[in-house]
Amino acid sequence: MMNPRISCLLPAYNAQSTLSSSVESVRAQTFEDWELLLINDGSTDETAAIMDEVAKADPRIRVYHRPRGGIVAALNFGLERARGAVIARQDADDLSDSRRFEAQWRALDEREDVQLASCLVEHRAIQSEWGNAETETRGYSSYCDWLNSIVTHEEIRRACFIESPLAHPTVMFRRDLISLFGGYADGAFPEDYELWLRWLDSGVRMMKVPETLYTWNDSPGRLSRIDPRYSADAFLKLKASSLARWLKMKSKTELNVWGAGTLSRKRVQFLREEGFTVHAFIDVDPKRRGQTIGGAPVFLLDQFEELGSEFIVSFVGNRGAGQKIREFLVQKGREEEADFLICS
Repeated sequence: MMNPRISCLLPAYNAQSTLSSSVESVRAQTFEDWELLLINDGSTDETAAIMDEVAKADPRIRVYHRPRGGIVAALNFGLERARGAVIARQDADDLSDSRRFEAQWRALDEREDVQLASCLVEHRAIQSEWGNAETETRGYSSYCDWLNSIVTHEEIRRACFIESPLAHPTVMFRRDLISLFGGYADGAFPEDYELWLRWLDSGVRMMKVPETLYTWNDSPGRLSRIDPRYSADAFLKLKASSLARWLKMKSKTELNVWGAGTLSRKRVQFLREEGFTVHAFIDVDPKRRGQTIGGAPVFLLDQFEELGSEFIVSFVGNRGAGQKIREFLVQKGREEEADFLICS
């Protein structure tokens, strides 16, 4: 029997209410040359029984029952057993459009220079599980809007120091990336974001199919909402470490920092500890005119021409601010990545 072209990894823990529909969305794919690895991560509900039952209906489904070990262990377990040339992901509480595998496979097949293809997502709050779904899921909905605005490799690379630029369960990547650059790492950080940053550092090219092919269901119990590895501090530490590596690789150790607020200063402290020199801050608040922060003067926009030519890192996180800063700097003749970088 020939190996399938796509191996889809679906780890699950206590997913009895959503697992069947998630699996059916994989079985409904127009691209049929796949295998689905269902990895039961020590569930205590009916997840194991549901997996065994759905596997009876389709020989392309393989089931593994494991003691509780967490998502990283489950995913690496699946990677070791995957037979396809390409790895796809799916979460047990989400749905794939029937054309997803076909579109993402085609993207990889037609672009030899691309090693990972994702897609756009539809955010859907599970209304029955929220007190006020519109209010309580607004942040995640905004994040999905931002995700869907980032499509090309260049956009993904530039966005990687703002937030994770890929929705983990939407990705499809060439399996040889694992042997070349390593699989999922376990630690006090989001395992998917760490992987994207590491692969981008290694030169892996990524893209998204510009179609909405995945429904990301949002519930209060979603792992990214409750696990401390996905906390704001965990993201900050991971971003800061990766940013420091990128800047050193580009020999950008002399900096001007856009943003003089509390969060920006917190990020600057980390960079200083890593050996970077901050010559000045740039800010728009007139109250900061003439101030000095940690020995570095604050410049307002009308003083921009007085700044030195040091590389500019923006840490302004307000929605829409990054684009306005980008436009301002481009107008001033600065080139993104060569002269400045938008972070958060």
